[in-house]
Amino acid sequence: MQRRFLRQSLLCVLGLASALPANGVELVGAPVAEPVSITDKGDHYAVVVDYGDSDPRKVGESYGRAINAKVPQFESLWDSYIKEYGSNWFVYKVVLRRVRQMRKQLSPEYRAEIDGIASQLSGGRKNRAGDGKVSRDELYLLNVIADVCRMNQCCAVSVFGERSKDGETVCGRNLDWPDGKTHQLAKLQAAITFKNGNKTVVSIACVGFQGVATGFNTRGVFAGVLDSGTGSKYTARHRRSYLFDLREALEKSDSVQSVADFMSEKKRKYAFNHLVFLADKQGSSVLENNFSGKGEHLRRALRQCDSELNPGITWGLKDSIGAVNCFALKGNCDNHIDPLDWSAYKKGRTDRDINTPRWRSLKERLSACGDKVDAEGVKSILSFYHPESRGNIYRGDLYNSYTLQSVVFKPSTLELDVGFRPKDGHLPPKPLFQRMDTEVFAGVAAGAAPADEHQAQHH
Repeated sequence: MQRRFLRQSLLCVLGLASALPANGVELVGAPVAEPVSITDKGDHYAVVVDYGDSDPRKVGESYGRAINAKVPQFESLWDSYIKEYGSNWFVYKVVLRRVRQMRKQLSPEYRAEIDGIASQLSGGRKNRAGDGKVSRDELYLLNVIADVCRMNQCCAVSVFGERSKDGETVCGRNLDWPDGKTHQLAKLQAAITFKNGNKTVVSIACVGFQGVATGFNTRGVFAGVLDSGTGSKYTARHRRSYLFDLREALEKSDSVQSVADFMSEKKRKYAFNHLVFLADKQGSSVLENNFSGKGEHLRRALRQCDSELNPGITWGLKDSIGAVNCFALKGNCDNHIDPLDWSAYKKGRTDRDINTPRWRSLKERLSACGDKVDAEGVKSILSFYHPESRGNIYRGDLYNSYTLQSVVFKPSTLELDVGFRPKDGHLPPKPLFQRMDTEVFAGVAAGAAPADEHQAQHH
């Protein structure tokens, strides 16, 4: 009896046994299914996080185990990235202090997920860049990196209504971010599906990242964040993460307007000004989430394709909208010159304007596509660069040396094409777009709900 009890206990620990029945016959069941799975797709990982009946902490623990099993290089890659960009002890400490300040404002559920992942990694509570391990604070850094570290350089474009070839919205965006000297981030890219009942969200990001920088929900609402710096003094104290608020907004919203309303609430205080590029079946808009800096009429408001813009800024292309890393609404902060380049610009370095040339490129390439544009046309816009400049943002190149991911999405069908930066870091002449395997988004397309009739029209 004692031997049988010990064997049964061992099987229970391993998750391979059920309790002994009354007649004493041993029954060995199937292994308990993990809520998180990771599949290596070559140029990216397909991550499916299925909450089911699991609580966030257990989901995080499962995610951590999956990372150890399927992405064993995760810790060494992320740690070396931190070491590289936290170039000295002081910078490293300052960034982690910002992380700890912002962590307090994350929802308990999201913190539980991240804490669960961290519990399965080797770094524990010891912060030491370059040790080949990832601590809890360093994992939080991965998750709020765009909130606490600065890098302005993205673009987005959308067509809908009469400008769309089939009348359906088609949108796209380039995510530009340094991937590391040995292309660490390129080796960790992922398509992540958060399946949580009717709140399923898909995020195009990196393994271990629980927020949303680029993503959509099963209602066909798409969102992508672009930084829009104003040069205002930075603080993370009592500030929220727009990456995690955007995930929550997508979990709760069924339209562009509802996401914009959520993200622009006055109580949501963020550390850095930004844009949220938005699209759904009805059309596309840009939330200018501006809360600091100079301007005659600072506001957090939606920019439509026909909105009145600041002097010197024009769009003029019906049923379409574009965005680079600056505000455009009339009266909002005029920050087409990157604040980091402002001093050089004042000294006569007019080549330090990163936004005006790329805004011009968006308009020119969209016009070149003709009056009717489809997904291939959007891809051609995101793929644009001048052959002689070979990816120089100051020349207006949209596809450039920092491009990590190019994403094209159709809200009406949830069709998603992504061009991931190759793991070796070497960009091909054009992004290598691929249709995301339906297995990656198991159950997402089937669960897509039709747009509610009361959704606002916002062309």
